[in-house]
Amino acid sequence: MALLNFNKKFADNVETGLKTQTIRAFRKYPIEGGDTLYLYTGLRSKYSKKLRQVRCKIVFDIEITKNSILIEPGWKTMSGLDCQSRLTATHHLDQFAKLDGFSSWREMKEWWLRDHGLPFRGMLIMW
Repeated sequence: MALLNFNKKFADNVETGLKTQTIRAFRKYPIEGGDTLYLYTGLRSKYSKKLRQVRCKIVFDIEITKNSILIEPGWKTMSGLDCQSRLTATHHLDQFAKLDGFSSWREMKEWWLRDHGLPFRGMLIMW
């Protein structure tokens, strides 16, 4: 069982099922395929709302830099994208960003730089 909180920017897409992945920091107790995920927005506030309850399909290690995204081998089968494990081409980066709820790689990169810093290493959770 894992509880995941989503920024209000992503809440609608999580709730409707358009967003089916998230990128998170490594956890003390890692999420694994088969785990039940409880997806919320506004946790620890009076505006807390449960968005969905889903089953985790798979988890991959991920590294995001200013110029690329590196995902451990095997992820592209789950994503449906026709690309390598290291994304460097703008169209591949844009495709990945859209899967994660952004309009483009540029928007995603700017958000990560502002909110988390780059490079970032963590896990890609897919449901």
